[in-house]
Amino acid sequence: MKTVLVRDDFRCAVLEDGDLEIFFQAKRASYSDVNDDIAHNRDEVLQAMDETGPAYFDEIFKRDGGTAFVLLDSESNIIGSAEALHDPQRGTMELQAGHVRSDLRGR
Repeated sequence: MKTVLVRDDFRCAVLEDGDLEIFFQAKRASYSDVNDDIAHNRDEVLQAMDETGPAYFDEIFKRDGGTAFVLLDSESNIIGSAEALHDPQRGTMELQAGHVRSDLRGR
């Protein structure tokens, strides 16, 4: 994990090859958020995550052109995450998913 931005009490870090466990924790935080708009299939995903562990997201985490980020507070707690996919043929970077803990949105 490499910090790429620090602002106020928050920092953004890009995840690297060995950070699947951190990615898993970030996805758990996202699917566990109390906001009902997070995911329509949250219970099924959380159950699959419990059964499979970090390997549940292995394919997403390791996809070509993919980059995952986590947002951390001043105590290094995961408070958000994002995933982007780079397409070099089109010259684009597309946000695939993003989440900031509901009680911290707007900060």
